[in-house]
Amino acid sequence: MTALRDNIERYFGSTSMPKAGELVEWNGLDALDKSAAVKAFDGKPWNVLYEYLANGDTEWSSSVRLEEWSCLSPRALRYYARPYLLYLLDTLVDENPNDEFVAFLFFELFQAIRVNGGDIFDNSQKMVLRQAAQVVSETVSTSDKFAIWRKDIATNVNQFLLSLGTEHAG
Repeated sequence: MTALRDNIERYFGSTSMPKAGELVEWNGLDALDKSAAVKAFDGKPWNVLYEYLANGDTEWSSSVRLEEWSCLSPRALRYYARPYLLYLLDTLVDENPNDEFVAFLFFELFQAIRVNGGDIFDNSQKMVLRQAAQVVSETVSTSDKFAIWRKDIATNVNQFLLSLGTEHAG
């Protein structure tokens, strides 16, 4: 997982933090969700969000705020994917993993691609996302810690990979 962590750090969140006006695309749709996304993400660098996720901050509990992902602009998605992907790696090895987070992360990644199109991530980022999906699939299928959410996780990972144009065998 060290190589995957290095790739996440190399390909995600290395640009400047999006400004409030760059977080969402105001097109008349989902105005309430977009307002919530701006409120949630504005002025927060990726490393602060990672700390919120890792420490279980009540406002930023790890399963919360994924709802706003499909409202974020492609630039904001690329920037803010980093803390969520890093937290994903952390929870996969945790004694009490946040299996609900794992399931919802891949569902919301799928939603973001459905809303914005597959080109929101560049080829290097897609490669890293596929690697993360593979690690999740392998971990979840072999660990009893994910038994309750195993089927949902598998469904959401496969749906996400299909949205990237890659079928996932698993």
